[in-house]
Amino acid sequence: MKAMKIRKNCWCECHLASAKRWRAERKKRNAQANRLLIALIILANIPISLVESEIFRRFVNYLAPWYQVPWRKTFNKILDHTYISGQKFMKKELEGKTVSLTLDLATVLNSTRHFIVCSVHYLADRSSNIMKCCTLYVSQMTQRSTSADICRSLNTALVEFGVDVDQVISTCTDRGANVLKACKDLFGENKVTSCVCHLADNVVQDSLYSLPIVYALLKDVKQIAGFIKRSPTAANLLRTFQMQTGKTYSACLMPIQSVRTRWNSTLACIRRYIELHHHIKKVLSHPSLNSSKTKPPGVPDVAVASLSEMASVLIPFEELTKTFSSSTRMRSSAVVASIKGLILKIESTSLTEPVAKSLKEKLLLKLNEKKAAIEGNKVFCAANLVDPRYSSKQFFKILNASQTESK
Repeated sequence: MKAMKIRKNCWCECHLASAKRWRAERKKRNAQANRLLIALIILANIPISLVESEIFRRFVNYLAPWYQVPWRKTFNKILDHTYISGQKFMKKELEGKTVSLTLDLATVLNSTRHFIVCSVHYLADRSSNIMKCCTLYVSQMTQRSTSADICRSLNTALVEFGVDVDQVISTCTDRGANVLKACKDLFGENKVTSCVCHLADNVVQDSLYSLPIVYALLKDVKQIAGFIKRSPTAANLLRTFQMQTGKTYSACLMPIQSVRTRWNSTLACIRRYIELHHHIKKVLSHPSLNSSKTKPPGVPDVAVASLSEMASVLIPFEELTKTFSSSTRMRSSAVVASIKGLILKIESTSLTEPVAKSLKEKLLLKLNEKKAAIEGNKVFCAANLVDPRYSSKQFFKILNASQTESK
């Protein structure tokens, strides 16, 4: 009897220990699943209401019956705890490291709310050149976005994450007057740089919209793209004509609309129109659209050659934007050389159409105006000088020649 009692007690203890291990393992797996769910919602920009969707809960239950999707109220609490733990991690990660900041003011679409967004870039390990990037701070600007207000928000962000002003070696902005002044007041004029992608986009947009002959041609292309996107009849005709050439329905292409605030969208719009020109020409001449009052005039075949040459002039700007859009590599040392290389590429582009030639001249004029500011920036010049890739005599000859031209 005593032996049976001892055996029973041992079994109970083993069962309890096993149950404890199982509960601990399940708790750990639930925490990991919650973190992945948070990452999915944040990185994919999905509404938090997804956790209340019945079909989503059934889908998760099918894949992982052991996981209970938290309801929205519980999810918000988990999200707050995740932010606090992430804040502690970043504070420890940035301790004693030199960092670079990227700043911008963002306005929510279809809303009057605007926010200041601050991203931090740093080297996790000095033995490698891999750069890490993180959105450090997002705060709604409830007052006027003056330089003083922006300074206060930036100070709050730096204090919150334990970053000293001296740790910041450079800041990058879109050259907005208020953000630019705030960075100069807070960090000093020698630590302020301009976003090269914004600069290139501004050069392109100013050139395209300041030349009447170029603007008129682009306006016609934009009107055609907008008409096909608004008209189901025109869109279906465009798909039909493409399918007649052997394409499947899913492979059919639609025009891309040009938006001034979207990088390289004008180039994408021109390229797509050139690709679809023959089909669009048949769409606009189709009898079923004769009664449409909003049907735009077509682009003549002669103008397509101008569009093709305009695209060839804009391609170097797209390449520059892709080069400096990397979030894992340092690119400051390549700015001066890249701007000079961009000018040389455009100058070497051979053109025959008058419209494309006028665009080329305007782009070169705008680039030469911006080049002096880039070459006079101390951060870009210092980074360029210490980069061994640009230490050859040939590079300095080119740089000295460009500085002589600017003077």
